[in-house]
Amino acid sequence: MMHIICRKLIATYFTAALIGIFFGFLIAIDSDSERAVSFYGMSLVVLYYGGIIILLYGNATSFLSEYINKRWLRDQTHTFLLFHLLFGIGFGVFFNLKDVVLLGMLGALIYALTDRLLYKRREESKIAFVFLLSPPAVFLLGIVFFWVT
Repeated sequence: MMHIICRKLIATYFTAALIGIFFGFLIAIDSDSERAVSFYGMSLVVLYYGGIIILLYGNATSFLSEYINKRWLRDQTHTFLLFHLLFGIGFGVFFNLKDVVLLGMLGALIYALTDRLLYKRREESKIAFVFLLSPPAVFLLGIVFFWVT
């Protein structure tokens, strides 16, 4: 059980960080003022809010989809991804926001692929370190890039 919780938390962190960095890049490219500050600020804002949504809604739906997948569907990867995409769409449909539907699909896909990769390679601890260390490295590279340009 502890392995499942760690796997879900790593997937939450990785997904929220990637989406935050992605939005940081989009905002910093359009910014007329300090691009590094815009990148830093928007990345952290999206990381915090997106991380909370993924932690509460995403993990709950992921546990549910994993339970359904293991219980009735013989643990198939494509149904696991399909359930995550459907639950990712559900958040945007509930609030009737088209952009949130696309963002939910993107986040659900990143989350499901990360979770499935960690599940398949549970004996290899190196893969978890890659998922934990790559977002800060990309974030620092983004700050340096926008600071220099």
